[in-house]
Amino acid sequence: MAGTPWYNNQPSGVVYVGKIAYGFKGEIMPEGTNIVLLDGTKGIAEYAFTQKNLVSITIPASVSYIDDRAFRNGNLTNESLIIYGYHGSHAEQYANSKNITFIAIDPHTITYNANGGTGAPAAQTKTQGAPLTLSGTIPTRSGYIFKGWATNATATTAQYQPGGSYTADANATLYAVWEQESVTPLPANKTALANRINAVKDTPKGNYTDASWSVFQTALSNAQNVANNPSATQAQVDNALAALNAAYAGLAENPPPHPPTDPPATPKKYIFSTKYEATPLNWILFFVCFGFIWMWF
Repeated sequence: MAGTPWYNNQPSGVVYVGKIAYGFKGEIMPEGTNIVLLDGTKGIAEYAFTQKNLVSITIPASVSYIDDRAFRNGNLTNESLIIYGYHGSHAEQYANSKNITFIAIDPHTITYNANGGTGAPAAQTKTQGAPLTLSGTIPTRSGYIFKGWATNATATTAQYQPGGSYTADANATLYAVWEQESVTPLPANKTALANRINAVKDTPKGNYTDASWSVFQTALSNAQNVANNPSATQAQVDNALAALNAAYAGLAENPPPHPPTDPPATPKKYIFSTKYEATPLNWILFFVCFGFIWMWF
């Protein structure tokens, strides 16, 4: 076929007859040549690629026939040749049978895991031996900063960045690496506590019981400490206020003393005197009384 008008009209490089790789057109194959056959190629003809400068050839999975002498230079197989192909393909079987180095080019799936976040990129396919540009999509997670991607779900340092290059020839899952945002808490609102302290701090001891007064003084002291603490949390402020209110409401007075009771009454003693004094008045009274008695009878 070489030398025919049809062949002469073919461009330099791999010549195809239908879907068969017929050969390489050119007087001298350039040194370090790497050939990639077209997808859909069905076979490789006898003595198609015998030039010594052929370094590698990539054979698609569609190839189902390779002539035994497709890669022979004289009577010797090109031992330095590398065949790139797919696992389980005819190219792999041929390379193994001819002791030719075979390197699989099966596509690798790179998946993304948001690792607690949302919006992970869709999976990507990586070609063997070719770098993959990672997706530029960035996931999100409330309260966290995205640091990049890593192959370990617990990693704290990113190995890859969105839009970066991934070169490993293997399936992989990339996990989002997160860093928690530092949140500065709002200062506690101490207005109600301060107002309550001012309202009760001058309460006199008065007649309150020692026990209730001690509880009140402890709550008041704690409330003042919390009010003066610039690092106090809102929960501490609220708890101090509640304790102070409860202690103030719990102040109890001592009971009043009992009134004195009257001593028992002393029975009256009637003393009858038998002594009679003969005074002029007594004599007059005697005769008057005697006269009434006499007249009555």
